[in-house]
Amino acid sequence: MTDDELRALLAGIEERLGARSTAIMDRLDRLQNSLTGIRDDIATNYGATDAARRANDSKREELRAVAEMQVVMVRQINRMQAALRELRGEP
Repeated sequence: MTDDELRALLAGIEERLGARSTAIMDRLDRLQNSLTGIRDDIATNYGATDAARRANDSKREELRAVAEMQVVMVRQINRMQAALRELRGEP
């Protein structure tokens, strides 16, 4: 092979290598974009889950507070009923 033939062969190889390199980089960019989209979806889902958990915890706390109020009100009603029975002279 002559020098010119070798240079032409090398130029062809370099050209194909450059095209492959560009194709690989394009593919990596698409994969990175896909991964970024998946990461964003996961972050959104975690955010929604955390919001639901906080709302659930809040409702639990509200329910506990209502239950405590109910216990206090039952005690007050029982005392009032006992006082009323006493006033009426009931046993």
